[in-house]
Amino acid sequence: MAVLRETLSRSSMSGADVDWVHRLVGDWQMLADLAFADLTLWLPVQRDDAADPHVSPWFLAAHARPSTGPNFYHDDVIGQTPDEGRQRLLTQVMETGRSTTPDEVGFVREQYVPVVRTGRPIAVLVRHTDLQNMRQQGGLEVNYLQISQQLFSMIAEGAFPMDHTATGVGRGTPRVGDGVLRLTAEGIIDYASPNAVSALRRLGHTDHVNGADLAEIVSARLARGSSVDETVPLVLTGRARGGPRSRPGP
Repeated sequence: MAVLRETLSRSSMSGADVDWVHRLVGDWQMLADLAFADLTLWLPVQRDDAADPHVSPWFLAAHARPSTGPNFYHDDVIGQTPDEGRQRLLTQVMETGRSTTPDEVGFVREQYVPVVRTGRPIAVLVRHTDLQNMRQQGGLEVNYLQISQQLFSMIAEGAFPMDHTATGVGRGTPRVGDGVLRLTAEGIIDYASPNAVSALRRLGHTDHVNGADLAEIVSARLARGSSVDETVPLVLTGRARGGPRSRPGP
């Protein structure tokens, strides 16, 4: 993050906005993997610099490559400035607060997503998809792409990233390869990747995974004599944040 912090010093963002960007970049490897695409984060420069006609009003502050498919950018692109066409799109998304997907150029598809915090755009995330080398789409790929679009929509609404510091519980960077579960609003599993199914099997869950209640699966497999932390069902259904723990019984 040291390199990112130095890069962010060029932007016109407040300290709270900078923290938001840090949280986004801390979790966006998962998003790149789900989208099978490179992600770049574009920030506006400081206002004093932006007044100089020789200085681009935008710069590329961060970049993530997917581990689930081919990379779009093979070289280091951090610090680059946009060409005229990209600058126009970045400004449009920043001003309107709306995502846009311009016409494909060759075998390249790009999606521009406003990064919104407290109701206002503070940056623009661009998804770069190499259509020529995309994976053949099966059930896993279709579900991953659907989930990625839900996360892009949450970014544009200011609902992602989530505040991991609220509970003071640390965790590692989420990895798509460990397994992906998608839940309904009631906490019911409506999609589980093969690795997620295997993980639940190792927990001892031998019934069907799709249609099962995740909180019930996990709570039922806590050690006998343990009392369930009241936050476990809330965390496992996405209604609370943090890392649930079981407490020893009396």
